[in-house]
Amino acid sequence: MCLMALVLCADIEVLLHAQGSAGKVRVYSVEDGIAAPELLPADLPLPVMAKCKTKNQRTLHTEIALVVDDEGQPHNLSFLRSTGVDFDNMVLRLAAANRFKPATSDGKPVPAWQALVDDFSVCEEKIKDSDGHKILTYRLVAPPVQTLRPIRRMANDVRYAAAQSLTDFSKVDPPRAGGSTVAPVPLLTPEAEFSNYARKKKIQGECLVTLVVDAQGMPQNPRVVRSIETSLDKKALEAVARYRFKPAMKDGLEPVPILITIAVNFRLY
Repeated sequence: MCLMALVLCADIEVLLHAQGSAGKVRVYSVEDGIAAPELLPADLPLPVMAKCKTKNQRTLHTEIALVVDDEGQPHNLSFLRSTGVDFDNMVLRLAAANRFKPATSDGKPVPAWQALVDDFSVCEEKIKDSDGHKILTYRLVAPPVQTLRPIRRMANDVRYAAAQSLTDFSKVDPPRAGGSTVAPVPLLTPEAEFSNYARKKKIQGECLVTLVVDAQGMPQNPRVVRSIETSLDKKALEAVARYRFKPAMKDGLEPVPILITIAVNFRLY
């Protein structure tokens, strides 16, 4: 058994965007009396398998908050509900590729908050990891079903996050954060597992991992900065890769990437 504590270091560092953000934008919600946006789904190739035993098939559900701008493009995506597995990356790519008929107020297009809901069927399978433990893995059975739903206002004003699709977080040297940037908030923090070797040798302690929480709240470029033992370091990295966050906010307006440190504590009882 192990315990994990999330440590957002006082010495937090913010990554600079490769390109500048737009100015402040007023964003509406359906409760403002506007006509809601409509989804125009992207047609992207997805990895779909042909068959799955009925007893192994299940439905996964995600929800993403986003702003649909007055031209029907999505901005400032962040998870409201996550699977905690690799499908989250696919869901984000699909959401970013979608286009929308924008919301309107008095017949004029306006930016609006919405939640993008994805329901998709997967085949649940058990495979063995490097320690021989059985772990769950999932394969897509059918393309996700996407729907929009209104959400209460997330913020009256936003700045659209700068594009980061080409950012290599392993090569960015982040500056120090100012007081205007609020740290990310953990939404999902799955527990790390002991390795068989560490349990047998009764190795325990604290592993420190740094990672970048990107503007969508996803972990990027995790690195061990204080090691315990090789197999436990690997387990710590596997765990933090499944973390999900509400992203850091700059000036209360714009989601930004940020560097944090996570302490993963392994204790035998």
